[in-house]
Amino acid sequence: MKFALVQMNPTVGALAENAAKIVRFAQEAAAGGADVAVFPEQALCGYPPDDLVLRPRFMAVVAAEAEKLAAALPPDLLALVGAPVRENGQLCNAALLFHGGRRVATARKMLLPNYGVFDERRIFAPGAAPLVYEFKGARLAVHVCEDSWWPTGESFRGLKGNCDVLVNLSASPYCRGRENDREEMARQATAALGVPMLYTNIIGGQDELVFDGGGLAVAADGAVAARSELFREGMLLVELEQTAGRWAPVPGRLAPLPDAVEEVYEALKIGLRDYVDKNGFPGVLVALSGGIDSALVATIAVDALGKDRVFGVTMPSVVTSNETYSDALELARRLGIPCLKIPIAPAVDALSGMLAPACAEVDWARPLPGTLMEENLQARIRGVLVMALSNRYGHMVVTTGNKSEMATGYATLYGDMAGGFA
Repeated sequence: MKFALVQMNPTVGALAENAAKIVRFAQEAAAGGADVAVFPEQALCGYPPDDLVLRPRFMAVVAAEAEKLAAALPPDLLALVGAPVRENGQLCNAALLFHGGRRVATARKMLLPNYGVFDERRIFAPGAAPLVYEFKGARLAVHVCEDSWWPTGESFRGLKGNCDVLVNLSASPYCRGRENDREEMARQATAALGVPMLYTNIIGGQDELVFDGGGLAVAADGAVAARSELFREGMLLVELEQTAGRWAPVPGRLAPLPDAVEEVYEALKIGLRDYVDKNGFPGVLVALSGGIDSALVATIAVDALGKDRVFGVTMPSVVTSNETYSDALELARRLGIPCLKIPIAPAVDALSGMLAPACAEVDWARPLPGTLMEENLQARIRGVLVMALSNRYGHMVVTTGNKSEMATGYATLYGDMAGGFA
């Protein structure tokens, strides 16, 4: 039996668009000889849907799209599609099983995470028991994401000895080294049940979250038989063979895991790209200072969006060195992006002139030592200018600060923190 593990990039709320993508992948899976296509958690509506699913009108459209999806999928293919579903007055995070032009079963997520970025218990009702669905002689146990992470919990209850393959539909956010955690989860799940596990995951960015994909086929002994490429939309075909009544994955392609730096860089690229694209921005603006932070941000933007959608702005002041200014221009030249020059000295002089007499009249506080006001004034002027360009041309400003600066408070409010995405 051949499985297609699809890692796709849905857009939250774009139901028709997501459904069309599911159909395209399903047709590709069927053309490749797949018997079963497994799509990620909430593939139909995107993840996390949050309060969208609490709107009756939205759920009515979800139900309508699910009906159309059933009719549009290849009839001989069993398709497992993540979607929200309302049944018997309960809203559930579910895997919908389609075959022969109709929905044939529903697996409801049992373990609803409510930590970190997750808020599922507030929205969904838990399923009561895991689903086992028999197809072409194989008993498929169906889990949704968190269900497979706790092999001693209720989501595994009654499965040992009563299933042949564990299938997991996930929307598991990226963090460094997460793929290693998932493989360990799969090893523990297969050890608990004594059967192979097939896993697929969303890829793409959704607001502050990044999903890295990472489809897996893991044998009953915990060996990884196949792995899909991280951060790439696509499909992993996995063949399962039956020998002496037991199913096992045929060893296939093991996509190499990226090194630590490459992994983070790919996550930054896809997070920025999807935030820009899914929010409809034509491009981005980056303030180029000539320093490392803005150089890295501009490079990520070009790699994520292409040089035709990235626009640099350099805003020198009287204290900007020739070297710094020339570095900003050289960066733009190497990246192949335009760089607009806006000297800020006139604005600094005008605002300083406005502030001087006012500060001279202050008798209710002593001035702080140093030149913090003057330094931050320049940063805030740059923030005002780059946001003005954003309003004029519609491009989103990408901020150029880093996490170390944010953690230590070494950043200027309304200055280098100004922008739509960091």
